[in-house]
Amino acid sequence: MLERLPAEQVTLDGADGPAVGGANVTVNGVEPATIDAALAALSREGARWRYPQGVPEQVSTLLERELALVAQLNYAAYFLTVHDIMRFAREKGILAQGRGSAANSVICFCLGITEVD
Repeated sequence: MLERLPAEQVTLDGADGPAVGGANVTVNGVEPATIDAALAALSREGARWRYPQGVPEQVSTLLERELALVAQLNYAAYFLTVHDIMRFAREKGILAQGRGSAANSVICFCLGITEVD
């Protein structure tokens, strides 16, 4: 039987494999100071990728609202981990799709976790 550990006792280190949970994250060659900053930077970069003609104001506003909520709830590591898993799966040709209650978020769309706008 697996023992459940409190989240505070679990650490993820991307040194020996793909970056997981924000470890070793760089955005435009810069390593963000916090995991929340990493998620925000990747999400904003993803928004520019998803909307090459310019990010609509409604999307930008919703993205900032979601990022604030994620930071408040300390869920940035979750989004970065799922983002990394999806990136890895796609690089390896593994069929994967984002699911769950967060799948409809602008963050997931901008990160490429889901494909539904």
